[in-house]
Amino acid sequence: MPTLVCTGCSSSLGLLALSSFVSRIIASPPSSHWRILAGYRSTSLTAGQEELAKRCREHPDKLSLSWMTLDLLKLSSVEAFTRRVKDVLNEDEGVDVLFINAAVYNMSARTVDLAGTAWTQEAVVNHLYGLAPCLKPSPSDHSSGKSRYAASKVAQLISARYWQRHFAAVGVGARPVDVVTVSPGFVPTTGLTRDVPLLGRLLMRYILALMPFAVSESEGAARLARTIPSSPSDSDDALSSLLAELSAANDLPLMFLAGPSTAPVPTADEVRSGAKGAVKGGVAEDLLARSEDDEMWKQVDWLLPSEATLRSWAGSSE
Repeated sequence: MPTLVCTGCSSSLGLLALSSFVSRIIASPPSSHWRILAGYRSTSLTAGQEELAKRCREHPDKLSLSWMTLDLLKLSSVEAFTRRVKDVLNEDEGVDVLFINAAVYNMSARTVDLAGTAWTQEAVVNHLYGLAPCLKPSPSDHSSGKSRYAASKVAQLISARYWQRHFAAVGVGARPVDVVTVSPGFVPTTGLTRDVPLLGRLLMRYILALMPFAVSESEGAARLARTIPSSPSDSDDALSSLLAELSAANDLPLMFLAGPSTAPVPTADEVRSGAKGAVKGGVAEDLLARSEDDEMWKQVDWLLPSEATLRSWAGSSE
């Protein structure tokens, strides 16, 4: 039974992406039963969450969905969520797909106190709890929201590369681990800017949404959902086949997918050359350009925190 654990899928783009994945599994021939464990920050389910859960209950032979409370700004909540996920898994099981989509964008600097250390909300929600061991951010209060957001995304790209190397070196038991980053494009109608002033929210939803470079929520969700294979061992899945080919040759760069959801998956030669599918150019370079150097390197650190530091985070109270 493959297991998908996801964050940031309770509303907007994430919910649409998860719904797209569920639709694909329902429409596909019976293969393996998917178990979906999804974190959400609210105390009650939205109509969209309830509807998605209902659809899953109607197809018990193909998948199941469990919503679990998860507040990424509270270490105690993150720790409790992790324990619940482990409780669901059998001793010989693991997580097949970890889908990290949670994000927030603030115009002014907002910090969260974690174990006596101030972190920006962007670093915590957008990145920290997916890849905490790679970060020791100490962000400035003076940089713009735009720069901090870009810095948090650069942090994701850099430490996604770290995790790829880490898993290649030590593995996770006998289970191979693929790391794929994906850009849904510029989707201005989501809840990403829910905490910015009203004028900014109106600008995003009603003006920028009309620009030719904007991407619809359904298209952005499809770009995210295509990174999740219908089955972890699906040899017919183009992305899975590509990763298997690169991995077999011990030549696996960090995968970075951007562009339309209908675009074909890059070939192995295109990825190796950096022409497509690698963190090179495009969105990645744009994020680097918009991320002030001081801010980025305060949020990103190549060195792992000490084991004692990690324990202090995990044991921190709200």
